[in-house]
Amino acid sequence: MPLAVPSVADAKARHVELLEALWTTVFELPVDENPFAGADPCLVLTDPSSGRPVLAPFAPSASTTECSATRGTTLFVTGWSSECSDIEAAPFFGAHEPEQRACARAADAGLEVPVVTFDGRRVQMHEVETGAMTAELPEDDVFGVDVDTIHSVAHGWVALVPLTPGIHEVSIQNAGTYPASPGPSAGPITTIIEVTR
Repeated sequence: MPLAVPSVADAKARHVELLEALWTTVFELPVDENPFAGADPCLVLTDPSSGRPVLAPFAPSASTTECSATRGTTLFVTGWSSECSDIEAAPFFGAHEPEQRACARAADAGLEVPVVTFDGRRVQMHEVETGAMTAELPEDDVFGVDVDTIHSVAHGWVALVPLTPGIHEVSIQNAGTYPASPGPSAGPITTIIEVTR
């Protein structure tokens, strides 16, 4: 029987599902667990396609991050991603899905495609947009708002990388202009990943 190779459409759909899962997870974390507030950036998602763990480092302001993972985990690299919602202030506000989609695209329009390497080898990044996302906010949400639900759309450049046991280094370099702080940093964002057997 021939080996089943996922189609380009299937691969893109998986990237979109994981970006949606990442942003939804971040929205639903309380402040003391949220990477936007300085908490652990080594988020672990569940792959919607396989049910297996996916390490999705998400460190908005840290230049170096250390994460650990177990064998069988896949790495989801977010080179850069922006989202717009119905609860944020400009330039990340969109009243409804079409406005949120246009807003997320516009936020990233001045950026170059991120340069990402994994153990020194260049990783091909894929530009994707999510569908309309809905997340339930905790009482102590990272936005500090008194609403229960956020509706949003995200855009970004992502990649999936298989992980093998050992120590790995991911480097992300961004360049260009961005409408808010923090924008692209002068140096690379580095993640060291230790994968145990």
